[in-house]
Amino acid sequence: MQKKVVNVIQKDAYDVMVFDGAKASPKVSTLCESGEGLIQDVFNCFYKMDPKIDEESTATHKPLLQSLMGLNEFEQARASTQIDDVSSALATLAFAPELVSKLEEIEKKMEQKDSKGNKPESVEEVLDDATMAGIRNAFRATLQEAQEEADEWAEIKSGWGIEEGDLQKMSLKEKLELAENLRNNAKVKNISDMVGRFRNLVRGVETQVSSHGYDEVIDITQGDDLANILPSELLKLEMTPELFYVDLVERRLLQYNLKGVEDQGKGPLIVCSDVSGSMTFGNREVLAKAMIIALMQLAAKEKRPFGLITFETKVVSTQFWPKNSPATLEDKLEVLNIQSVGGGTNFEVTLDTAVKMRDQNLEFKPADIVFVTDGDFICSQAFIEKFEKTKVEKDVRVHGVCVEARYEKYLQPFCDFVAVVSQSGELTVAKELVKRIANKK
Repeated sequence: MQKKVVNVIQKDAYDVMVFDGAKASPKVSTLCESGEGLIQDVFNCFYKMDPKIDEESTATHKPLLQSLMGLNEFEQARASTQIDDVSSALATLAFAPELVSKLEEIEKKMEQKDSKGNKPESVEEVLDDATMAGIRNAFRATLQEAQEEADEWAEIKSGWGIEEGDLQKMSLKEKLELAENLRNNAKVKNISDMVGRFRNLVRGVETQVSSHGYDEVIDITQGDDLANILPSELLKLEMTPELFYVDLVERRLLQYNLKGVEDQGKGPLIVCSDVSGSMTFGNREVLAKAMIIALMQLAAKEKRPFGLITFETKVVSTQFWPKNSPATLEDKLEVLNIQSVGGGTNFEVTLDTAVKMRDQNLEFKPADIVFVTDGDFICSQAFIEKFEKTKVEKDVRVHGVCVEARYEKYLQPFCDFVAVVSQSGELTVAKELVKRIANKK
């Protein structure tokens, strides 16, 4: 016989549907064995825009949730979780076990008889001031853990440039698996951390904001602007239309608050990335992949075409994305799967391929080529002279990136700027590189 689900937080059909998505995750499903209503309430506390207590509820955990919702730390955590199903699920996984533990302690006390042989008739009888103070202190510590979980997911999304459109096609189970993969795989985690650092450089590049067009999300608010409602509201329209129309009339639909960003009309980025055997040493692979992903995001931000060439002694692979079809989340994750193929390096054949890529599409004019390598290859004087003429004729700039190697002298003959990037320091040189790419004259 299925256990009755007892809730304290008011919920509607849409809330139930969202939580059902969370239960598809094995970790959340296991947690629900402690009491589905309790776990659903915790999730809704973090997720809902304005969670409210059902005053008629007689559930044992009601006083605990009332205490939780009165904490400043709870509101601080909710700033990272509300209307974000992944953050809310992660926060629930971090916080709910503490709540379950406290509830079990209370239920044991309610089973115990006092000195006169009587049992407490209500949960309030065992929740004296000292007990509640201890519970609140325990909640504060665990809320910090919950917020850290949610904040880490926010940092991952920001670092990888993950947008709502990327996540809309994924179930909550798949999104949680993505979050776990990006957080817990040591190699991926290292790349994610470095992506975030490079992402900060990209975000630091100023773009001209105009009063027309609406391109960049700056906040989430409530209203009735159907053109800018969140994907979750479209799902609500499909699954629970009566709730959707109530929220529409009452101007409570969740919508993006957007600002306009003017298309600067800059040329493409073409990244040439070394995949020779030596790129597996140290943090070279991590740095190279982080640079690729960060530049993918820069290209998307500035509406520029993006090309990717991998090479060793020969060109291994080529890809490019037009400005109106930027790299997707799946494309960025595929960068993680780029493998070293061994061998040495050949700069000349790679640069020729980059120029041909620029010539294949009229959009690829002018072009910024970013050449990422740890290798030493001496280009012939004849090639250098020919390539310099090509750069002038076709309006091409080349930016060299030496990863954990002091081989800049091999890049200087054909590069306009060379950056030496390592995992230590403040990436000052890399910042200059990003500025140069983003501010093409």
